[in-house]
Amino acid sequence: INEFNNLIDVFFLFHSFEHLPDPMETLKIMYKKLKKKGKGRIVIEVPHANDFLINNLSIFSFIYFTLWSQHLILHTRESLKTFLQTAGFRNITIEGVQRYNIANHFNWLRHDKPSGHKEILSILESEDLKDAYSNALSRIDANDTLVAKNVFVKYLTISAVMEPVLTIFALGNAKEYTCLNFVVDGLSPPIMILF
Repeated sequence: INEFNNLIDVFFLFHSFEHLPDPMETLKIMYKKLKKKGKGRIVIEVPHANDFLINNLSIFSFIYFTLWSQHLILHTRESLKTFLQTAGFRNITIEGVQRYNIANHFNWLRHDKPSGHKEILSILESEDLKDAYSNALSRIDANDTLVAKNVFVKYLTISAVMEPVLTIFALGNAKEYTCLNFVVDGLSPPIMILF
């Protein structure tokens, strides 16, 4: 990051922040490299420490599965917000997102492993059930994922009033995650994505 000379429009960290050995120092560097006057943005997606399978059901195999993957920290809303504020970010919103469906949770209960969304239980899944389950988990703050942003936006809108080149720095596998949605307005600038 330090070797990149231009200021950055947006930093995306998709299930990578929890793997950083010095997350505070990284956030401080990112804050310094963002465009100023409220134009720079950050979006962080991390596993949630209050995940229903961890905090409510205490499924040891899931806890082990989550921690063996070199997660150095699991965040709550409060810890993620504290990290961001300490690094200098303001106007932070954090929302819970449920990435995995109820069939996946059933599979953890039944077989002590993931991939229920690919098993027989997935025939029960519908958009209504998916939404109802996600909403139920949101009510008790037990979603599997947290998404933090330094502005309240569902979509990043790229418009002609922005700089000639929008520079995005992404850590993680961005194509896999739903919070990376671009809505392009008319004559948008070229986009430079750095990996």
